[in-house]
Amino acid sequence: ADDGGSTSLEELAPQDARDLGLFKQWLDSKYHDSRTAMRSLNTIHGRKTSRSGNLNKAQWVSACKAAGFPGDAAVVFDHLDWERDGRITVKEVACLDAWRSPADWVLAVPNAKAAQQLRDALLRRYKSFMRAWCTVL
Repeated sequence: ADDGGSTSLEELAPQDARDLGLFKQWLDSKYHDSRTAMRSLNTIHGRKTSRSGNLNKAQWVSACKAAGFPGDAAVVFDHLDWERDGRITVKEVACLDAWRSPADWVLAVPNAKAAQQLRDALLRRYKSFMRAWCTVL
């Protein structure tokens, strides 16, 4: 959280934000918005997958794979099914339309070596992570 009085998804749940951010990046580049994406994901080989337009987990994973999503569609399903009814609706995916692009650091490929070098440098300079954190704040 920051002094602005709000908490971003990146701050609240960084791994969830990464999973959803990568999906949003793919969705935006391929479909431009959630309605178009859901319409397309509900149609495989020219046939509707679901008459209601809502997709269960197996349908979602299959549709995302067929559409070329490179990430873990099952994990994305679990994040997006915030109504916890076992299906993805347009409403659930539409929340991504309102989300500004996630912070660059969320989508960056982790660099374990660089992270360790930073930790080592902080310990050399400040002798403890707590002191480094309090000093750098």
